[in-house]
Amino acid sequence: MFTIKAATTIHASRERVFAALTRGINSWWGRWFLETEGTDQFNLELRLGGRFYAHSGSKDKEGSLLGLVIALQEPNLIRLQGPFGMGPWGGHGTVEFELSASKTGAAATNIQLKHTAWGHFEPEVQQHYETGWKGLLFNLKELVEARKALGTYQDPALDLDKQ
Repeated sequence: MFTIKAATTIHASRERVFAALTRGINSWWGRWFLETEGTDQFNLELRLGGRFYAHSGSKDKEGSLLGLVIALQEPNLIRLQGPFGMGPWGGHGTVEFELSASKTGAAATNIQLKHTAWGHFEPEVQQHYETGWKGLLFNLKELVEARKALGTYQDPALDLDKQ
């Protein structure tokens, strides 16, 4: 078992950050996290029981399941449960993104990420996930603050100007 915690502050409202986090997943979730050959993008079904999975760009809904939405409180919280690529190690886990208003007085949002995983892991696996999550939070920050998409592609479903 391991638990990873990471945090960042993004200079934008919680609504804007939550929209990027959930509706613009392809704009910040990187290609290097695609597990299955032939997949080229991610989909997050934003509802309780909704799937987070990688798939091909076709209309096909098949792909590699990363997790299921088990808690959702927009724009404050999303919690997912699933393998998150830990299949080779027999792992399973929960990933939670908690958003709160920054106390700096400016329009800023604090994001607390927590990934708890169960399975038999070598120490380098935990390090791999820790590095990955920090990189993904950096990508999300770049997307919201600098409008720089570092994910699989610029997701047309996301229009930060409307948030």
